[in-house]
Amino acid sequence: IQVPASIPETKRNDTLFRVAASLHAKGLSDQAIREALLAENAAKCVPPLDTQEVEDIVQNVTARYPKGGTPPAVAVPEFLASLNATMTTTPGNVVQTQLPTIHSMLHDAPVSENAIVPGRMALSLHDGIAAWVDNGKGQAGFKHVFPVAIVLVERLKCVHTGKEQVKIAWHMDDVWHYQMVDRKVIADTRDIVSLASFGLPITSEHKDFLVKYLSAYDFINRRCIPLIQV
Repeated sequence: IQVPASIPETKRNDTLFRVAASLHAKGLSDQAIREALLAENAAKCVPPLDTQEVEDIVQNVTARYPKGGTPPAVAVPEFLASLNATMTTTPGNVVQTQLPTIHSMLHDAPVSENAIVPGRMALSLHDGIAAWVDNGKGQAGFKHVFPVAIVLVERLKCVHTGKEQVKIAWHMDDVWHYQMVDRKVIADTRDIVSLASFGLPITSEHKDFLVKYLSAYDFINRRCIPLIQV
């Protein structure tokens, strides 16, 4: 891929991930990929990522995709379908065969160490959520689809009414922000935009993706999201 002379803050993870994926597809050793990414990061990223975050990118690529092959892709108009595909797979199979843990991408996320990332997603403390897309013209890579990383922290269920709330957390301005909301809010594209009132940087352009993402996240992590009965 062509790497610009200067990589802005919002494009660092996406660009380095694509560089790593390209080198991995060409069959370079993990150590060679690591050294190449560290060099690109130091020379072109403004500001450079932490060394550990660069190493996490290398690990995510080399552990997730076969050497000498390209990552699985979906067509751009259908990139949300990758989340639906994840939801048809049993949680056990997903954990064992495909998906990295949340902590491998978000080291201080307020979630269980067993929580995993929905399929074909990449999470970053600095750059938010990206989805792997392919435009059908031989160009594939991660596309940023939401500006902040967001996770489900816990569920709160009323023993009398059966109604449920969920605590969500998103990383912005170098800290985690928390909000407890009715489950309906994260399940409805009309309601989810109301989270903007609490500071979540969501717009109408994000609503479809975020409902799909949170639904997939909940499905594959249901066993490790704490449930509190009240």
